[in-house]
Amino acid sequence: MLRQFCISENVTNVQLISKFESNETMRYFEECDIVYNLYGNDNPSVIYALSNKLYYAAFLNKPILVNPNTFMYDISFKYHMGISVNLDSRTIADDIYEQFINLDFSTLKKGCDDFMNHVKIDNTNFDLKVSRFIGDENEIE
Repeated sequence: MLRQFCISENVTNVQLISKFESNETMRYFEECDIVYNLYGNDNPSVIYALSNKLYYAAFLNKPILVNPNTFMYDISFKYHMGISVNLDSRTIADDIYEQFINLDFSTLKKGCDDFMNHVKIDNTNFDLKVSRFIGDENEIE
C-alpha cells in the first residue's frame, strides 16, 4: 500500500523497509530524521505506555512523533523531544513539517540529555532498591 502510494505520487525520498533483525534497529534509527511512534490514543495500552522508541530518540537526539493525550506526549514534550500528531488532521503532513522546521535542536539535545540522565538515576535507584530487597551484599553503588 505505501509502496504503491509512493510510486503513484512520485515520492522518491522515502525508503520502505520490511522486517529486519533486532540488532539492526539502532542503524535504522541513526539514519532517520524523526522517530515514528504513532499508535493512537484510544486505548489504555497506548495511552499509558512508554515505548522503547522514546529511549532511542533521546539517545540519538532525534524528535519523536507522538499522539496527544498520551503519556508519551507528556514525557516527550516535557523534555522538548516531541512532535504532536493528530491522526485525524487533514493537514497531518504540513503539521509535522511545520513543527519539525521550527524545532530548536539545541533545546532538543538538552532535553534528550536531561531525559537520559533522569533514566540513569531511576535505573540506579531501582537497582539499589532491588539489591536491598533481596539482601544482596554486593549492592550497586
